[in-house]
Amino acid sequence: MLDAELKLQTAREAAEREARVRAETTRAVEQARLDAELAAEREAGERALRRETIRRQRPGWMIALTIVAMVGTVAFGISAVQHARDVEAAQAREAIAQHERDDARREAEAAAAQAATLENKLGDLRDEVDQAVDRVAAAKEAAELHAATEALATARRKVAEAEVARAEAIRLHDEKVRKGGIHNDSKCLSSVLGCIVK
Repeated sequence: MLDAELKLQTAREAAEREARVRAETTRAVEQARLDAELAAEREAGERALRRETIRRQRPGWMIALTIVAMVGTVAFGISAVQHARDVEAAQAREAIAQHERDDARREAEAAAAQAATLENKLGDLRDEVDQAVDRVAAAKEAAELHAATEALATARRKVAEAEVARAEAIRLHDEKVRKGGIHNDSKCLSSVLGCIVK
């Protein structure tokens, strides 16, 4: 019985000690929280006071100069962005123009090649006309003269058609050269971009 009372007394004292420790801990935590809030309020007040002091000490001309500098920086930035866009657009236009010049040069070269081919064909047809003229001159009989005359007329018609085709090819070549701004001038050929006619 004495043992049981002693155990009960010890348990009570332990419970009271634990309750006191808990209460002390709670009070210490609350005190620390209040101290932290107070320190934060004090620091915020000091910062506000420092800002106010600096604001009152800063001269007006310095504020105006700072504002002007910021506006100038923004304007310079906008100008730089616009310049970059203009450069980019100019490069795109130059690339398109170069592509058009290259296309025109290729088309002009094709037209020149066609004109050269037609020139060769025209030379062959003129030879054929000369041969037909010789046959007409050499013809002794009416039938032979008639056939040679018809061959001469056919050869002359082919020459005329070839001359028209050659003239059209030359015209097309000249038009492509003019539209493409292509020059065969040695000064233009030696430059990087070539001479451009717009």
